[in-house]
Amino acid sequence: MFSGKEDIIARMKQRTFHFFLVFGCVSVLVGGVGLIFFRGTEEVGFGNVEKSVPDEKSIIDEEAEAPPLSTDPDQDMETTYPDAHGIPFVVQAPRGKWKNPLFQNGCEEASVLIAARSGQGEPISDAEAEKEILVLSGLSTKLFGTSVDTSAKDTLGLFRAYTGREDGVLLDRVTGETLRAALDRDEILIVPVDGRSLKNPHFTVPGPETHMLVIFDYDEETKEYITHDPGTRFGASYRYAKDRLENAIRDYPTGDHLSRTSIEKRAIAIQR
Repeated sequence: MFSGKEDIIARMKQRTFHFFLVFGCVSVLVGGVGLIFFRGTEEVGFGNVEKSVPDEKSIIDEEAEAPPLSTDPDQDMETTYPDAHGIPFVVQAPRGKWKNPLFQNGCEEASVLIAARSGQGEPISDAEAEKEILVLSGLSTKLFGTSVDTSAKDTLGLFRAYTGREDGVLLDRVTGETLRAALDRDEILIVPVDGRSLKNPHFTVPGPETHMLVIFDYDEETKEYITHDPGTRFGASYRYAKDRLENAIRDYPTGDHLSRTSIEKRAIAIQR
């Protein structure tokens, strides 16, 4: 009897020992997993505000509320460009407002403004240029039903309507000799061109198919025309090689980027 009780007690102690042994191992295992989990969540930012990642909705809202980026680093800067030989320069998109279609297509208006103010010896500020280009755009729409593209003939009409002057001559079938003869007479030239053929590195590739600029001088030594090209803020006194500019000259029809049906070389000659 006594021996049987001892066997029972021994077995009970053995089971109790096994129970606590297993319980201890399980506790250690669970604690280790918990520690690893805690360390992992801390590294990805739980409980750490600086490392938290905003959800997609908040990112979209932040982008929607942010002001639009400027297309030109000088968009909000007031710029007045120096004139050259009494001929002021303006860029067709003052303060970098290239996203505005009226300024994107404002080369004719800017060229007319340059020609209208030539000989006055006063530069034109960005603020004034913006105001006058918009006036010219509205006048073009009133006269021709559009301000996107205006042919050389209609651009001369725009110049006359804007200035109240009757001078200005439409030159047809122009050649290099025609252009240089006009410059020798102290005239400036408003010239329609294929902007892509100019290969101006400051134009957005590939460049405008319909473009207009002002020629006011010719450098006989370097064989370059000196222009005010309103298609870039770097266009003041911009030089184009003789052959490149002459080959790029081609008139285009009034309208919304209508296709040319022929190559017509025209220019507008205006006395300074």
